[in-house]
Amino acid sequence: MIFGGKPAASSERPSIIEFFTAYTRLMERYEDVVAVQEEFRPITHHPHKLMGICEFTTLLNADRKLCNWMAALPPFLLPESNHSSLESPVAKRQHNILRVRYLSIRLLLWRPLLALVAASPDLLLGKSTSNRSGEACEIVDTPIIHTIILKGACKCILSAQEIINCLAENQHPDGKIDHQAPIPDWWENITSTFICALVLLAARLCPVDLIKQLPRGSKSVEDAWEKCTGLFSEYRKFDSKAGTYLVAIKSLANSVAEMASTNPPRAKDRESDAQPINDVTWLETLPNDLPCSV
Repeated sequence: MIFGGKPAASSERPSIIEFFTAYTRLMERYEDVVAVQEEFRPITHHPHKLMGICEFTTLLNADRKLCNWMAALPPFLLPESNHSSLESPVAKRQHNILRVRYLSIRLLLWRPLLALVAASPDLLLGKSTSNRSGEACEIVDTPIIHTIILKGACKCILSAQEIINCLAENQHPDGKIDHQAPIPDWWENITSTFICALVLLAARLCPVDLIKQLPRGSKSVEDAWEKCTGLFSEYRKFDSKAGTYLVAIKSLANSVAEMASTNPPRAKDRESDAQPINDVTWLETLPNDLPCSV
């Protein structure tokens, strides 16, 4: 009715209260994410040591709560929903906003595991042996923690890709600000775009075996990166700071390329052969931190 139409007769029509309730319950999960980030931090421990001492209980509990939150969503707010109510611009906006916020929390939850792999690309590589054959033996003997770290890092990268795809595909080409737009206004998306850009750069430091786990592999990472830089190019039409952020991530991309070329991942035969640790402390940088670091 607000936008000149007729109210939906279906009892399943979108509800502002349902959106508000779901959004509020999602924001409560940030506390769990903070606890995980404090537990997994390669800044204070060597990644190999950290992998051995962490219990993963906090992370798994946080993941379980997010899954429970997702299961309780009404139909029009579920991902990939084609519910008829999404024809309403308000419902579509609510759907996309909630999805982007959820993916942002997912990204932050799994980012510490991506940081571990990016800091030490040989973290998940076993010792090279010549007297062992077959994948079955390798799968049986590999610690389950390796699988959690591998899948968690992949989930982080995929979350960043989906966020960027959503923002890039639904933005107004002329930058028009519209309360019926299917995504938040551009100034709300700058931080999300910046965080996703850092995740995509960290992905470039990961071993090839991890990147192969992603649909379309490294091509999907580079496509999302191009969309990131494209979004910042659009945002700087409205805010000069977006230009600063674009320069910062491009400069960091050069540093990451240098790290990746000097420390190619390899299997290690002895502990002394372990790779140097990459400095990935920049992965937790926020746009507001840049005036002090650029």
